[in-house]
Amino acid sequence: EAGAAESAALVAALCSDTSEAVRYCAAWSLGELGGELGSDAAEGVAEGILPALRDEDADVREATARALGALGASAARHAPLVAVLLEDPTADVRAAAARALGAIASATASLSSPPSPCMAAAAPDGSDHTPALARVLRADPSPTARAAAAKALGASGAAAAAVGTAATSAAADLAAALGDVDADVRVAAVIALGELGHAAGEHAGLVAKLIVDVDQKVRAFALETLGSLGVAGHPYIDEVTAALDDEDVEVLALAIGLLGGNPNATSIHADALSAALHSDDVSVRTAAARALGSMPALGAAYLELIVSLEASEDEDERAAASEALLALRVAAASSS
Repeated sequence: EAGAAESAALVAALCSDTSEAVRYCAAWSLGELGGELGSDAAEGVAEGILPALRDEDADVREATARALGALGASAARHAPLVAVLLEDPTADVRAAAARALGAIASATASLSSPPSPCMAAAAPDGSDHTPALARVLRADPSPTARAAAAKALGASGAAAAAVGTAATSAAADLAAALGDVDADVRVAAVIALGELGHAAGEHAGLVAKLIVDVDQKVRAFALETLGSLGVAGHPYIDEVTAALDDEDVEVLALAIGLLGGNPNATSIHADALSAALHSDDVSVRTAAARALGSMPALGAAYLELIVSLEASEDEDERAAASEALLALRVAAASSS
């Protein structure tokens, strides 16, 4: 199999070399090589590097956990040993263990068609790592470890096909983390909730509150996640509308896009969107044209403004204007 000889040499170096630097480099290289190995070779590597999870050097333990995550489904039966590192004294090791569990969960579930709800958070031996990840997310003193746990919970819940207890439990844990003091943790939690889709719908209100977060990344991802929650996000149209006053153009464009897809939008919202057609930023004008084009009952009042965008020097803006005009004219013809 591809990479078998190279991986065998790296496993030997990782498990027996007296140099911490050599062991670390071997583990890191195995992580890089993991996705290229055939199934038999990958399973052999996963089995062979397990002793390195107990290496005296924290960097080696971290790199070994990373390598097991890169091996994906081939390392699934060893997930309980990776989970032990969630209580490692070194924060980076705990974070690496969380990432590895998320990667293993995603890879394992992708092999099951249709996905099995029990596969996402549980290893083949039946052990469920969601509670351990939730504990890290709730109480770990390291923001890096908490963010990694949030991502892993999102991966585990999403891999559960958003239908079982694992997804519901993960959603509740992630929703609680939306109030974390660290912005990176809030970002990781809100992104993970978006990955859960409808299973996180009941937490749409908490997501909507982040639209006014002090951190730009949190605001932007909150809007993206609210959109991914589908109909559960529609009642929060006022919170989305408030984001039209955001000074960040990315946040503003995302808010505009959400309003365009919200069936609860009224002429008041359409007026607010039409104002964005005068923005100095091309991405904002483009988003506004597309949004009004998706509102046939309301956007027709702004045809002249949209027509003016067809003369833009920006290709995307011209395309958005043309698409919007076509949609509005077709809708008008259909209703006449």
